[in-house]
Amino acid sequence: MTFEEATGRLAARAARDPLLAPLARAARDRGWRVWLVGGFVRDLLLGRTRAGRDVDLVVGEPRREILAWLAERSGHAPVTFAKRVVDHRMTIAGRELDAVELDERPLIEELARRDFKANAVAFDLAAAALEDPLGGVADLAAGALDPPRDDAFADDPLRLLRGPRIAAEIPALALAPRARALAARDAALLAGAAPERVVAEIDRMLLAPRPSRAVAELDALGLAEVVLPEIAAARGVAQNRHHHLDVWGHTLAALAAADRPRLLGRGVVPPERLPEGERLATLRWALLLHDLGKPATRAVRPNGEASFFRHEVVGAEIAERIAKRLCFGRARAAALTTLVRLHLRLVVPAEGLLSRRALGRIAREAGDAAEPLALHALADQAASRGVGRRAVRAALRETCRRFLAVRDELAAARAAGPLVDGRAVMRALGVAEGPEVGAALREIEELRLAGRLKTADDALAYLAARRR
Repeated sequence: MTFEEATGRLAARAARDPLLAPLARAARDRGWRVWLVGGFVRDLLLGRTRAGRDVDLVVGEPRREILAWLAERSGHAPVTFAKRVVDHRMTIAGRELDAVELDERPLIEELARRDFKANAVAFDLAAAALEDPLGGVADLAAGALDPPRDDAFADDPLRLLRGPRIAAEIPALALAPRARALAARDAALLAGAAPERVVAEIDRMLLAPRPSRAVAELDALGLAEVVLPEIAAARGVAQNRHHHLDVWGHTLAALAAADRPRLLGRGVVPPERLPEGERLATLRWALLLHDLGKPATRAVRPNGEASFFRHEVVGAEIAERIAKRLCFGRARAAALTTLVRLHLRLVVPAEGLLSRRALGRIAREAGDAAEPLALHALADQAASRGVGRRAVRAALRETCRRFLAVRDELAAARAAGPLVDGRAVMRALGVAEGPEVGAALREIEELRLAGRLKTADDALAYLAARRR
């Protein structure tokens, strides 16, 4: 794409945009200096049809007049920040707009403060002209993410994550060799970033088309261990004959297996039930953390085989601490620890498939995380290349199908209500209210899980036989 073609593309889009078109007209009519910058410009220059809705502006003179015009359309006073990464933030027609005041500095100085040259291309809305003093258009053509200065990551350590995140969301872009060297050099600075901002960037990576590539990039740059220092203990931990990779290598392979949930869950999880958004992010966080309990629980049996008894319990405790450290919300923390704690439950025992009662118990513990748990089990197994791999895979898929079917049956049964209530139990057993009634109700529910009791008459007949 030539410079003229890039300018034309931006001008055409700005003319159609319901937010930018009136701003551009006002800028032309009143002689305002205001530039469109950032990801919106980058995406349009890359020809992405779904350029982000959020807008970054650099506001020159008359700054107060331009900001007042924007605030009027927002309907609210802008949020103003003390630290100068962004000066003002406001919402206009559901779109977030960030504005930076130019003051007396030249535009190139402001652009040089940005994270990557690819995000530092400016479009003058009044003149409908592209300004690219740092060579961002050439970087975009080369598919390179390169910071404008050697200290760009020190200015805002979150940029260390932003590069791999952008590359994960836009496969046409990748960190330039210089950017990789600078990121590896400055990796330790990420420890000073706010946990909420770190998690927001990683969430976006985990929801990108190929999240495993982004995590592998973080790992190669030394960033993953800054966010999750627990990883260090998992490196080089040899497993047993059921695995061909060490613990951390297996973790990365399991995450890669979940890159395409639709393919992973084909024939097991219906497409309309595949986790999305928050549930998908939590599944991928769980895959990252699920085996962190193995280093502390590794033991060698007399036959020389490594074992990791109760590593899922220890792993759930580690996941809970990580969730607290990274300021996860209560719901996500609970779902995450549930997935880690249960990730071994959907197994294929040597004596055959799990019973219906066992599957019902797992479904009851998993709650709303049933589909993520099934996908977790499939990804975990896909990352292993041990003995009997094909037979185990087929059996596990059948187990997961039966698990979700049992979950659906239990959900329908819960919606219909219990087979019998406490009063019916007391009449049938000839007992007064007390612990025996509760025990009988739990027993009936267990038998219902096993498929042995299906109706109220079945339950009453069972109680009558029990009484005799």
